[in-house]
Amino acid sequence: MRSSRGLSVVPAVVGVVLTVAAATTVSGDALRQDPRPDAVDSVPASLNLYVSKTACSDQNPGTASSKPLCTIMAAAAKARSGTTVRVAAGTYSETVSVGKSGTADRPIVFQGAPGATITAGGNGFRLSRARYVSVEGFTITRTVRAGILVQASDHVLIEGNDISYAGQPVDGGAARGISLTGTTASTVRGNRTHDNTDDGIGLTDSSNENVVDDNESYGNARQYIQAAAGIRISESAGNTVTANRLHDNEDSGLDVWLRSAASLAVNNVIWGNTDHGIDVHASDDCRVVANTVYRNGDSGIELTGSRNGALANNISVDNGINSSASSGQIRADAFSAESATADHDLLWLSVPGGNGTYFVEWADRMYTSAGLFQASTGLEPHLVAADPQFVDPAHADLHLAPGSPAVGKANSQAPGEPSVDADGRDRTTLFDMGAYESS
Repeated sequence: MRSSRGLSVVPAVVGVVLTVAAATTVSGDALRQDPRPDAVDSVPASLNLYVSKTACSDQNPGTASSKPLCTIMAAAAKARSGTTVRVAAGTYSETVSVGKSGTADRPIVFQGAPGATITAGGNGFRLSRARYVSVEGFTITRTVRAGILVQASDHVLIEGNDISYAGQPVDGGAARGISLTGTTASTVRGNRTHDNTDDGIGLTDSSNENVVDDNESYGNARQYIQAAAGIRISESAGNTVTANRLHDNEDSGLDVWLRSAASLAVNNVIWGNTDHGIDVHASDDCRVVANTVYRNGDSGIELTGSRNGALANNISVDNGINSSASSGQIRADAFSAESATADHDLLWLSVPGGNGTYFVEWADRMYTSAGLFQASTGLEPHLVAADPQFVDPAHADLHLAPGSPAVGKANSQAPGEPSVDADGRDRTTLFDMGAYESS
């Protein structure tokens, strides 16, 4: 697990109760125990509860590993602030519903051992009106609805889980891998979400000021309509999406849609998605900084219906080749182009432009070269138009080879530019373009 990306997030340590850190200031109320009656139980604080499929009974106290509970839900009913629920390897066919809360220094933690698998339930975990709760290390597969659903909650940590095959590929049956609705100041970190029937990770309905960090999301597809993204932010403001690997999804790698203002996409590596790499739509004041975007089906980084979009220090290469929809390594419609800024990006197209393949599409004009785009718009005065020299793009290694023209060409003062790269390595005095610093 990478240690830091210059964000206010705390890395996981196996066996240690975590405090979720988020960019949002914690109020005095947030530091106190949740006063709701269902947040209190007779189990002593700072206690481990054990769940196993071996020699178990839900009538056991669950406080000794030799006498575990059989179901995670039985442990959830007993848990209170400071409890860690330790789940042994095995298959658990249940939905774990959590409506309790911990505190900042005494969270409730659900911790799966390798091989702890939840399957066949409505959801794997369903958190509602929960605070300071962590879900860590589970395999969750073939649920009817979202693998992990978090509703109307805050200061939740979802970390190190593998979520797959949620929902059914039919109208009304599709489901996300991880879904946050009306949830704030939470972190989704280090998960793999793949082969689900809707977005791999979704933040919707005023899920504001969250961090989505170091996840891999791939192969997500509704199948009956092109709509499933690697990560989707919708009607949710102020979120940071950083250092994720988003590839081979049915729709875009990252969608930032519909009043998702002041979002930051940074250090993401995005390739091979059917639609765009990054798609910002009807969302003002968004920053797209230091991402690497490669060979997506339509335009690489797109702004539509959005004011004050800012692009800087990205690498966008070979996107929208022979596209029947939109093309360009970067693209802005006429509305977005009026207020957008773009500079210090590396843009490259390895094939001739024209016939559905364009270097840049900006304000409804197609440009086949860097010079024409710069002369017409005055944007990208520090543009690098050259092959970035990826290490092994055929096998999705998009690190920079020594001597790459992206080395040392980023603007270290660009708003949102991170102090570390997608691998957690410090950026040097001369920052490199894209998500990775060169070796």
